[in-house]
Amino acid sequence: MTIEQVFVLAEKIGFQDDFGRWNFTNDNLLDFVFMVEETEREACALICDEVANKHHKQHYPDLESVADECSGKIRQRDEK
Repeated sequence: MTIEQVFVLAEKIGFQDDFGRWNFTNDNLLDFVFMVEETEREACALICDEVANKHHKQHYPDLESVADECSGKIRQRDEK
C-alpha cells in the first residue's frame, strides 16, 4: 500500500478536520485499521487471481486451482 493510498483511506474515515489537523478517536482509528486490512487483503487476492488466470491460459489446471483456492481463502478472512 502506498502512502497516497493510506491518506486517501484516512480522508474517507475523516481523520482530518477542516484545518488539516489529525483527529483520532477509538472508533475512527479502528475503522481505519479495518479498511486498510480489507484493502490489503483484496490486493493479495487479486494477485492470486492473476496467477490463476496465467496458469489457466497455459493449461495448468492444478496450479490454477491452487491460486483460485488461495484467493478464495484470502477473501474469506474478510468474512470472519
